[in-house]
Amino acid sequence: VKLHSPVIRNNLLMLMNGRDYQTRMSREGKEQLRQECLKEIRRILTKETGKPGIEDVFFTSFVVQ
Repeated sequence: VKLHSPVIRNNLLMLMNGRDYQTRMSREGKEQLRQECLKEIRRILTKETGKPGIEDVFFTSFVVQ
């Protein structure tokens, strides 16, 4: 994951950019975003390494600007 962190970070930022604030503040919205992030990270790692590489994604904090 560390080796591919630049592309992971870029793609996650693009994924989160422009999302509706109200939708993302609900529990369901955060869960959906978490699932989308997991799917994107697995897609990247599978493409780069041939393996999904991670089991899950957890938010330790959630800041909205």
